[in-house]
Amino acid sequence: MVRCHGAQCGYCTPGFIMAMAGLYECTSHPNAADVRAALTGNLCRCTGYEPIIKAALEATSQPKIEQLYP
Repeated sequence: MVRCHGAQCGYCTPGFIMAMAGLYECTSHPNAADVRAALTGNLCRCTGYEPIIKAALEATSQPKIEQLYP
């Protein structure tokens, strides 16, 4: 979130991070539509959603631990 400029005041950040974690656990290679659906219900009044979506796509593109350590 920080690297992609997806957090400003921090009020909404925990909800977005938890939604991203759930998306990461449940989806192999999410696209922007998947991210938007996963983040539904989280409101951001400071940043806007494009940096948050970019952060989610970057975070969910990382290999999962079970892929690193079979």
